Amino acid sequence: MSKPRLADMIAELQNDPDFILEGLLWDVTEAIARAMDRRGITRAELARRLGTTPANVTQLLRGRRNMTLKSLARVAAALGMEPVIRLRANRAIVSDPVCPPEAVLRR
Repeated sequence: MSKPRLADMIAELQNDPDFILEGLLWDVTEAIARAMDRRGITRAELARRLGTTPANVTQLLRGRRNMTLKSLARVAAALGMEPVIRLRANRAIVSDPVCPPEAVLRR
């Protein structure tokens, strides 16, 4: 029996909801950290704006707290920002001519 190829393993992971969630959490927390840095907002200041403790903000940014859409909206508002969610076609899937490869959801 041959070993699975790396490309096959990656293609399988791209459809794994847990793997997708980890990547999404990484992207969101990195975007929050960059926004805080650009605006000169410390974790203590963000905590004050959110009405929570700096420890809770740290846990949220480390992925130890559940990042719900509501918590994302609260953090974005505290940073004076608006979250934008983009869905794009999985690179392993052939593009559907009826559905564009990327859809942007905004309110």
